[in-house]
Amino acid sequence: MSQGINGVQTVYSYEATVEYGVLHKVTKTVQANGSIVPGQCTRNVEYIAENGTTSRSEQYVHTGEDWYRLMPGTRTVLHPYLDYGHQDSIIGMNMEELESSFTWEYDQTRGFLNYLNYPNGMVCSNTYPPRLNLITAIGYKKGTDGEPAACHEYQCDALMCPVQRRVFWDRATPAAVRDFTYNNHSELIEDRIRRGESFSYQYDNIGNRKTASDDYMLEGECLTAEGTSLLHARYHEECHFHF
Repeated sequence: MSQGINGVQTVYSYEATVEYGVLHKVTKTVQANGSIVPGQCTRNVEYIAENGTTSRSEQYVHTGEDWYRLMPGTRTVLHPYLDYGHQDSIIGMNMEELESSFTWEYDQTRGFLNYLNYPNGMVCSNTYPPRLNLITAIGYKKGTDGEPAACHEYQCDALMCPVQRRVFWDRATPAAVRDFTYNNHSELIEDRIRRGESFSYQYDNIGNRKTASDDYMLEGECLTAEGTSLLHARYHEECHFHF
C-alpha cells in the first residue's frame, strides 16, 4: 500500500488465477483514508500472462453498492485480449464485441512483420529487401487474394534514408509521388511533390531545424512564433516559418 499526503491510499493485491488463460491478477484500489467513497474510489484489475505482459485490463468505479465496470454511455469499454508468439511478438488481438480479431504474421527466419489482418477483412502486407529490416512497400488488400486498396512504395539511398515515396490508391488513379533530398548530414532539406509543390528545410550547425519553407499555392499571412506578421505569401512565393 502507498499513501499520499492528502490521505489518498493505493492498495495492491496479487493472486494466482486461470481466468482468460493467464497466471496472475493484480488489483489496484484507490481509496480515501481506508474508506471507499462512492463515485470517487476506483479499481484497476490487470491480468498478467506467463511472459509478464498484461493481456487484459479492467477499470471499475464504486457506486455505493458495488464495483461497477466503467461504461461510456450505454456501451461497455472494449478490453483487448492479446496473444504473443514464441519470440514475444504480438500475434493476435481480440476485443469484446468483435466477431474476428487482429492477427500478425511474421517471417519465420528473420522475424520481420509480413502481414497484419484486420477484423474487416483488410490485409496489410510489408515488403523488405533480402537482408534488411527496411520496408520498401506497404500494400493493402481487401482480403488475402482480394482487390488492391492502396500501396505505398519507398526507395532508399545507401544510408537507408527514403528518397522517394509512391502512393497508389487504385489502378485508374496516377500515383502520388514525393521525392526527398538530404544534405551531407542526412538531414531532410527538400520534400517535393510531383505536382509542383515543395517544402524545404534549413538547419543550424548542430542539426536543429530552424526554418521550413513552403512554395505551394499559399495565400495569407505567415506568423512568427511571437504572432507578428512575417510576410504575405501568394501563389508560388515562399513562406518561411521560423521555429
